[in-house]
Amino acid sequence: MPKHKQERVRLLVLESDLNDAESLVSMMKSHGHAVRAKRLDTVDELAETLKKQSADLLLFTLDTGAARLTDVIDTVRQSGRHVPVIALTDADAAPGRVECMQEGAEDLVSKKDREHLILVIERVLRCRRLWRRTKRLEAALAESERRARALLDSSRDAIAYVHEGMHIYANPRYLELFGFSSMEDIEGVPLLDLVVPEHQTRLKEALKGDLRANPGPATLELRLRNIRDEAFDAQLELCPASMDGEPCTQLVIRSQGDARVLEERLREAQQRDALTGLYNRRYFLEKIEEAIHAAATGQRKAYLVLAELTNLGELRDRIGVGPTDLVLAEAAELLESLSLEGDVLGRMSEDVFAIVSTLQEREALTTHLQRIHQAFEEHTFDAEGKSVPVNLRFGAAPIDENTPELNELIRRAEQALHAPPPAEGVPLNIYVPKAGEMSQRELDEMWHKRLRAALKENRFQIMFQPIVSLHGEEQERFDVFLRLLDEKGQPVSPAEFLPSAERTGLATALDRWLLRAAIQKLAEARHADRDAQLFVKLTAGTLTDPDLSRWIVQELRSAKVPGNSLVLEFREAALIDHLRQARQLAQDLGALHCRFALEDFGAGIEPFNLLKAFPAEFLKVDRSLTEDIAERPDVAEGLREIVDRAHALNKLVIVQFVEDAATLQALWSLGINYVQGSFLQPPSLEMDYDFGTL
Repeated sequence: MPKHKQERVRLLVLESDLNDAESLVSMMKSHGHAVRAKRLDTVDELAETLKKQSADLLLFTLDTGAARLTDVIDTVRQSGRHVPVIALTDADAAPGRVECMQEGAEDLVSKKDREHLILVIERVLRCRRLWRRTKRLEAALAESERRARALLDSSRDAIAYVHEGMHIYANPRYLELFGFSSMEDIEGVPLLDLVVPEHQTRLKEALKGDLRANPGPATLELRLRNIRDEAFDAQLELCPASMDGEPCTQLVIRSQGDARVLEERLREAQQRDALTGLYNRRYFLEKIEEAIHAAATGQRKAYLVLAELTNLGELRDRIGVGPTDLVLAEAAELLESLSLEGDVLGRMSEDVFAIVSTLQEREALTTHLQRIHQAFEEHTFDAEGKSVPVNLRFGAAPIDENTPELNELIRRAEQALHAPPPAEGVPLNIYVPKAGEMSQRELDEMWHKRLRAALKENRFQIMFQPIVSLHGEEQERFDVFLRLLDEKGQPVSPAEFLPSAERTGLATALDRWLLRAAIQKLAEARHADRDAQLFVKLTAGTLTDPDLSRWIVQELRSAKVPGNSLVLEFREAALIDHLRQARQLAQDLGALHCRFALEDFGAGIEPFNLLKAFPAEFLKVDRSLTEDIAERPDVAEGLREIVDRAHALNKLVIVQFVEDAATLQALWSLGINYVQGSFLQPPSLEMDYDFGTL
């Protein structure tokens, strides 16, 4: 059986016989592979498919006459995709294996020898996983080296690397200390030339000694001199190092700079995205909040602008993760160079930058964004010697006195970003508030009336998304979502109405509707002998409902549903604001063994302190703690620390928003208990997920 059942295999089958193709797919599924297959008839169809998507494996039958193996291999190579090809034959044996492998196939296998074929498939998939892992590690190494070089260049300490007594690298502080204007001026200069003659022997002895045998750096008190022959005393630290794979010695001349400056730099680093240098999502959201407050108090208006790199995923598939990251960093640098004084820039997600623009007039903003778009079109982005284009589109929303809370503002900007672009010109949309959105009070009144009518007319639905164990548990767990159907029967996102519902106190009624619907579904599952557990998100206002616990007890007993089938889920911020009420609720429901979950866990300061006061068993980590986890080892390591602390407290960790196989694979080794996301299954009207497939 394969060891990586959790990974979905994107399979292409170049086979003229539909029954044979289906038989191959069925064989892989029967051996535990989750297969997403597509059958192709011709090489041209293969070429068109590879233009749109990559694949993990291509199975090609030689004997059909549909194409030659050389044409198939050439088509795959010309597509720029890394897709291994296994050649198949209908014959009893495969005597042409060597020739096929010389042409570029991974192997040649008889379709009649299924045991051999599945072993070859698993070997090839294993090699491809290792290839992907190697690419990620190479990208991570390149990023680490880039960050290390950036740290060296920005250090207040004078740092240099020497090989056989000659300088091979010196940071700006080192060059400044000795009076050199550039690295070219110091390359080839012996280190001893920068030491006064009477101290050169001491330095020679230190360099000849075995630095690697010492646990820490060797420290020397020496008298140095600059190119103007001005002498000064300094403390040198010598330790072994390597640069570009070659052994060398690192030399550090310590600076006793102001500790407050160092603290400020550390604080700044915590606010920055490691790859682009822009503000990270968490800190940028604080900046948006500040802009909303400033606009609400009449200080100044602004715009929230989202700028999406629309072809980033395509570039990553075509040129790889590492080169794409370099392009992304270059795009951020270009965007920053085009920003206006007072603008605040951040990275909202993998391929979306954000700007809080100081411009207050729509026409001025449009002109400015058109200038940015033109600059991106004219700029040549370099990816390891290859010139690649970067496509940009914009969505903006005004920040003024009528702007609602943060999430609604972001939703408006995202709505503008994803709206159809203009027929001509720059792909730019600026959100125009609709009637009722010009006043927060009017907006709340409108939603209050609509929601009361929807409750009366029963126009709400309950949806389910599976929460899947990474450790083989087959108990059915689902996250529950509330969906509103408007007057025409069209679905409405909770993000549109929940903020108003909370402000008007109607959220409590919606929570009760959702709880009752969830308990009814649990009763139906129990009647069908299904061991199901539902996670129900509740709003902050519900915690202030003094009758909530008694009502839940009554509903559970009436439906004959055990309390441990129900998990009540609260946001971390809501719990902090209503901790006393939350603790009372947990105490009241303790006899029924109802369970509790914390959403957005880890986003606050010292989140584990909250667990001392509230008995949450499940922790759903904040999305910001898992962004780009497949490409960023630092994110994975940070999540691992949270998981280890949670497990030490006997808490179970859930990661949401798993949207691709790479993220799932990255989470596999971190001890995560459960995952959920659209890669496994989007929210559905039915509890129909097969928990034995992962």
